Amino acid sequence: MLFSTNRMDYNPINLYLEKFKKLLNTKSSNKEAIVSIINKEIKHEIKNENINIKNDTITFTNISPVLKNEIFIHKERIIKQLKVVGLNINNIR
Repeated sequence: MLFSTNRMDYNPINLYLEKFKKLLNTKSSNKEAIVSIINKEIKHEIKNENINIKNDTITFTNISPVLKNEIFIHKERIIKQLKVVGLNINNIR
């Protein structure tokens, strides 16, 4: 028989894919925590789609210059609060 219907044959693939699922969930929850902290600090709403995280740096896309300036005004407080919740963010651009 060429193809086996045994579930054990797929187990290594499932374990491999499970690692990526956990990684994606972690990134998503980190983004949600970051957005929540920023929204509380600036008292305006930004969305998860408006931030990118790379190399411990947050960058923003498609937000108004006014909001971006407001974020930079509160940059130090935002970074401190992110560290309190366990997120290692060192810069906001």
